[in-house]
Amino acid sequence: MEPVIQEIAQKYAPLVVTLLVLVVADVLSGILSALKRGKFEWGQVANVYRTNVVPKIGGWVIVTLLVETLTRTANLPDIANSIIQGVNVFGFYPLVIADLLASLVLNLQELAAPAPTPAPTTETVADIRARR
Repeated sequence: MEPVIQEIAQKYAPLVVTLLVLVVADVLSGILSALKRGKFEWGQVANVYRTNVVPKIGGWVIVTLLVETLTRTANLPDIANSIIQGVNVFGFYPLVIADLLASLVLNLQELAAPAPTPAPTTETVADIRARR
């Protein structure tokens, strides 16, 4: 790896690991919640990645790469570079984290809620015997 790429990877590695842990926890809790509600579909797992995970994490990665490129090539004053990087790390990143945490909390609340009771049957013993 080139030194610049390696430096950027080391700088953001803890942030990326945190995102990945939250994504895995969110997806697993979402699957468990869907199973509990009886609404699990394998196709929705891929849909979650396409509509939820990739746009959020991918968007943050793109913003981070743009910020790193700008701060390294634009010859801005050090204070401007610090502000731009701060907005990324303390502005955009927390938004992604907050969104993942909100989804995780919602899934955990659904898991903690009592299971829905089945609808009562109106069929009587006499009806069952009549069908035989």
